[in-house]
Amino acid sequence: MNSTQEKWFDRLREMAEQVVKDQSIDINKIDPADITKLINDIQVFQVELEIQNDELRNSLDQLEKSRTRFSRLFDMAPAGYIILDASGIILDVNQTMVDMLYKHRDDLMRKPFSRFIAPDDQGIFLSRFTAFYKNPADKTMEIRLIKGSSSMFHARLEGRFIPLETYPGKPDIDQFCLIVTDITETKRAENELKNYAHMLNERNKELHCLFSISGLINDPANSMDDIIGGTITLLANAMQYPDNACGRIKYKTREYTTQNFKETEWKQSSDIVVNDEIIGCVEIYYVKKVPVIQESPFLEEERALINSVAMRLGQTIARVQAEARILHLQKAESLGRMAGAVAHHYNNLLTVVMGNLDMALIDLPEDCEPAASLTQAMEAARRASKLGSMMLAYLGQTNAPRKRLDLSRTCKGFLTALQADMPSHIILEADLQETGPAVTANARQIQQILEFLVTNAWEAMGDKTGSVYLGMRRVCSTEIATAHRYPMDFQPGKTDYACMEVTDTGAGIPENDIDKIFEPFYSTKFTGRGLGLPVALGAVKTHSGCMTVATRPGRGTRIMVFLPVTDKTDQALPDKRETDEM
Repeated sequence: MNSTQEKWFDRLREMAEQVVKDQSIDINKIDPADITKLINDIQVFQVELEIQNDELRNSLDQLEKSRTRFSRLFDMAPAGYIILDASGIILDVNQTMVDMLYKHRDDLMRKPFSRFIAPDDQGIFLSRFTAFYKNPADKTMEIRLIKGSSSMFHARLEGRFIPLETYPGKPDIDQFCLIVTDITETKRAENELKNYAHMLNERNKELHCLFSISGLINDPANSMDDIIGGTITLLANAMQYPDNACGRIKYKTREYTTQNFKETEWKQSSDIVVNDEIIGCVEIYYVKKVPVIQESPFLEEERALINSVAMRLGQTIARVQAEARILHLQKAESLGRMAGAVAHHYNNLLTVVMGNLDMALIDLPEDCEPAASLTQAMEAARRASKLGSMMLAYLGQTNAPRKRLDLSRTCKGFLTALQADMPSHIILEADLQETGPAVTANARQIQQILEFLVTNAWEAMGDKTGSVYLGMRRVCSTEIATAHRYPMDFQPGKTDYACMEVTDTGAGIPENDIDKIFEPFYSTKFTGRGLGLPVALGAVKTHSGCMTVATRPGRGTRIMVFLPVTDKTDQALPDKRETDEM
């Protein structure tokens, strides 16, 4: 018998003694036979009472065990149980709930349950509790509860009324039980599933973007302008927040933007690189502030997409340039073969004409009229022969002797003649060192290269006041630009190069016309002009050099000539011809 049962029986005995005391009987008035019968009945009652006491003890034991089992089930339930009254005061909690909140049971008893709810969610609980308490059937509530002193976890609340006979308590208080389930992991899984779905949608947009860009690039009907303009629109629409996204692609001197373009502080960009040279960039902006993810409003995958598009554009531009270069080389080769054959036949025919004219002039008196006509014909034939020589120079089919020259000193020697030919409203600014880089070259060809470049520069300015800058320096091969480099098949060697720069302040050259300026007889002035730059390029080519062009509309043009330097000290190189003509 445990202490609880002993107390119960002691209390029962006290109550029985009190009843006997209140019902006392005068023994002298009782018949002895009745006394004997009474004693016998008492003995029977005593036996019955002992049997009932045994049964009662067994019932009490079973009840105690049931209460113990109930207490264990209550405390060890997988969910938290909180008994609340109608005002939300905690009357009792199980051990599971105590463990969830990282509190002691005494810290929870008789306290408002809302005290243990996250501040941002207290309003939700308090506004819904009354309706929840009155009719909890089929209702749930999700809030965040405070764990310990600061951390929180997500919980789902369900309400049940517990019948009074199944739970010992005060009969005048409704026993409303909140069943609390920790759904933190479920919430995390739901959020991860949403994130995965969102990421999948973003990846689908990115793949669709790349697929559409590939379609633009592979469509032969699309120009480079169509490709770049369409690309920036597709890329902006592939961002996580397309309604707030805008973009711009810078390519050479042009810009391609979306209709809603606006520069903001929320930017992601990537350079467009062709042959290790940055020729532009891809930029994406958010016009309004969006949620920041890892110090940037752009996802890592979005940054990778922008980089991928920039790389693809670089590859496309390089391919287009390579195709244009191949086409140009094929065209130049075909034109060269034809022009070379024509020039040689032309010169051969002129040689016959000039020989006959010379013989005719020998036989005629100098003051006769036919002699004057023949002299004019001879002069025209010489000019035609010079034109043929220029064509051969353009083709690089000359063999003028070369020697070691100080390029800076050589160019200085031509400055006076250059300035004399220039209009008065054009200023020649020369920056030539006393001793410059040495090259193995033909001085006459260097003079013609310089004359053609300077003449082309001041003619580009027309009647406007301007200046032509002439500079000289030594550079390494890696400083030679790849954009607009001629001849197109030029590949720098491992040596350094002498760089001769001629810059004007004219109107510049349209982007689409740059490749045409080295074509024979291409000119924006009048028919018959346009051999200067092609001949200059031919001369540069025969010296194993190249030329580059940089221009901006309204900002002028810069043409740079690169010739390989030489460190040899010999003064001349053997040549097949001992002529200094072109």
